[in-house]
Amino acid sequence: MLRGGLLRPAAARQGSTSVILGRPPSRLMVASVARATPAGGGDGTRRDANIDPHLYNNVTVFVVGRSGYVKREYRQLSKNQFLKKMERERSIRVVPVDEQPREVLVVDDCADTAVDIDDLTLTDGMRLAVVVGAEYERIKLEQQVATLQSEASKRTAADEYKAAEWATAYLASDGGARRWCFKMIRGLDGGCKLEVEIDGMAFSKKRVVLVERKPRITLIYVGELALKKQKLERLVATGAPNTGMLQDPATGRIKPLEVFLMADGWVDDPEEAAACAVRMEECGISPVLPTGDGSYAVHDSCGRWPVDKAMRRRAKSAAKLWSPPGGRSNQPGPRQQPQKGYCWYNNAGPSGLTNH
Repeated sequence: MLRGGLLRPAAARQGSTSVILGRPPSRLMVASVARATPAGGGDGTRRDANIDPHLYNNVTVFVVGRSGYVKREYRQLSKNQFLKKMERERSIRVVPVDEQPREVLVVDDCADTAVDIDDLTLTDGMRLAVVVGAEYERIKLEQQVATLQSEASKRTAADEYKAAEWATAYLASDGGARRWCFKMIRGLDGGCKLEVEIDGMAFSKKRVVLVERKPRITLIYVGELALKKQKLERLVATGAPNTGMLQDPATGRIKPLEVFLMADGWVDDPEEAAACAVRMEECGISPVLPTGDGSYAVHDSCGRWPVDKAMRRRAKSAAKLWSPPGGRSNQPGPRQQPQKGYCWYNNAGPSGLTNH
């Protein structure tokens, strides 16, 4: 108030009732001003009207992070501040705890102790853990799957790049070697659809190099690569899209093809490893293994390559691992032209080879 008992004009304008200078405010005017200002100075909501203005000391809240709980400590915290922080965390339920939980708490597991944040009564030194709904487990699982897929995709891309670079470097002496830039080759062979996925491949005017990247050399991978080799030969021979640079102009077939299985080692079982080596020799596949300095090369590893008599004897004892059912031989023989509509690659034995 100004001297002489007069109200300041600015203060008088807060209410809806005007004030006549020189007269004290009436009860009606005072009530009008009181209604215009919400209690507690908040935004006028029901929640703000009931907020406890008291500051609580040393409140700890464990909120949900990417891999579990994240600790948040507050030296002083009012109920209103607590609610706003929980709203930012999209959390509506908490549970009092003595220490940080090892795993995120789900509402179904603590339905009796979980408290709605609006109904919570804060105290000094309180420790709270955010409780998540059932959808959290689904979201967490989806995030884990997405992370694993991303990591696997990155590793696959790195392996394929390494295979393609090795193939290109292998042909460096030919001059004019080029890296194959397509991931898939698709085409028809006698009315049957063929498809080949390429890890790494390069070509020159003289030959073609196909490199398959796997973690270990196993019979399954050897069989898959042997089948892929046959498919690639057929696709090029039938003039599949983008395969013109792989063809020998004189024959129309694929140029001399060299096939390699790049891996970080052999399968642990010695008999299966011996069978792999023998099968690779029969199918025209060579192993590409680490050299110890970060690079890869075609070289001996544990005495398994090139194949010797001892390896052949050991491979015979493991013949049951890769012999086809019924005892039918799946040794590579003269290739016959497939009949129309007959998918020869769908009739391959466990080794990936057929007589067709």
